[in-house]
Amino acid sequence: VAGDFEKDQAKEWVEKYFGEIKKGPAIPELEKRPANLQETKKLYYEDNFARLPELTYAWPTVPSYHKDAYALEVLATYLADGKNAPFYKELVAEQKLTPNVQMYNYTSELAGQLMLQIRAY
Repeated sequence: VAGDFEKDQAKEWVEKYFGEIKKGPAIPELEKRPANLQETKKLYYEDNFARLPELTYAWPTVPSYHKDAYALEVLATYLADGKNAPFYKELVAEQKLTPNVQMYNYTSELAGQLMLQIRAY
């Protein structure tokens, strides 16, 4: 429930429209699933509608709220965010291969991934 509403009125409506729905069975908590890659995986995909080539690197990382997730976020920001970032300086300013470089640390409940995306001119 969001917006400008009366708290008591909202509780009445929730009870009126959803009160008869019975609680379902308990859902067990899932175990974390960190990746264990034995070798590098390389995939190539050609999209008939894409106009520009893109290079994407993905590394398996830790799940959300893991102590290393925050360090990976800082690393991604340091390497690719802003005009002083090493990847920006080299790929955009020096070599002029791309207009920008993106790097993200995606975390979810069970696992995470660090991604580097470079779309060429």
